[in-house]
Amino acid sequence: MREEARVTLLKLKACGYFRWGVNHAPEFGDVVETLRDLNRWGQGKQLGLTKTFDGDESKLPAYLVNVHERRGDWLLTLWNEIESTDGAVASIDGYGQVGDADVTMNEFEAGAIPGFATYFWFMPNEGLVATVRFQHSSAGHYQMNKYLHGFMSQFSPHVVVGEELGDDGEVQVLGYRENDAAALTRFRPRFKSELLRKAGPIDFLLERTDRIRKITKRANLLLEERPKRALWEKMLDQLHLTAPNARPHEVKVNYSVEVDGLSPLALRGIVAEWAQEEQEDNNYGFDLRGESNNTYWLDHAFVKDALWVDIDRKDAEIIEPNSLLSALQGHRRYMLGRANE
Repeated sequence: MREEARVTLLKLKACGYFRWGVNHAPEFGDVVETLRDLNRWGQGKQLGLTKTFDGDESKLPAYLVNVHERRGDWLLTLWNEIESTDGAVASIDGYGQVGDADVTMNEFEAGAIPGFATYFWFMPNEGLVATVRFQHSSAGHYQMNKYLHGFMSQFSPHVVVGEELGDDGEVQVLGYRENDAAALTRFRPRFKSELLRKAGPIDFLLERTDRIRKITKRANLLLEERPKRALWEKMLDQLHLTAPNARPHEVKVNYSVEVDGLSPLALRGIVAEWAQEEQEDNNYGFDLRGESNNTYWLDHAFVKDALWVDIDRKDAEIIEPNSLLSALQGHRRYMLGRANE
């Protein structure tokens, strides 16, 4: 089946076990080892037992679907849980009238985990990762970072645990070591990836922050996310405006604010926050004084593209991993060229 995949490149910033106070290089561990260990750990497990972190006020957990390697690249497939109510997921009649639309609760079987699949293409030799999206606007980048950090923190072969449970009834992690013969030393696991940024477009705006007259945000809002206040909402508060707080299943919104210039620090803050946003279709645009018909969008600073791939689907959510990874590798040279533009 031929489908369009929306691919966004990420830079792998850290993966391994670091000495406290040292961030530039791990003492041991890397992304290939981590994915290989994750694959071994997941074999034979029930999917519901593969959660590596607990959800928080804005994100629910993820679970391991599979890990697949082909010609040095890896594909990680996770299942991102969404919110439910008493064993059912709510949907509302889109054809109903405002104020009188019917809500349906779609029940699922006991033990089922409502959610959707997310895909991550790892290219370890290049230090790159890519999110791969199909029908969903959420790429699951935040959950992937949390998931791999959680695995490295609690479940990898480098973890040393106590023989007795702690007061909370949980296994107690004593520390980390490279192998069974190594001494237990003060290490900390780190996994971090972030959007691969091209300097040019953002540097252009940083040199013209005093000319910025309007900021526009395009956003996709999803039902499964509880609202989380951010720099953008705080800015709107200061200007006595409010951002939409109702979050139906998926709604595209635009909102703008007039400004009299920005400081470089404020612009960097917006860029940093945007780079961490979960919805990859979200975007910020900046209008400059003296350029009435031109908006500079932040997504021009990042490497993303729509690729046609021939894949085999197991069902509406899960794609056969070898077919997807093979199809992505057919575009490998092209995407690496985009990364080096």
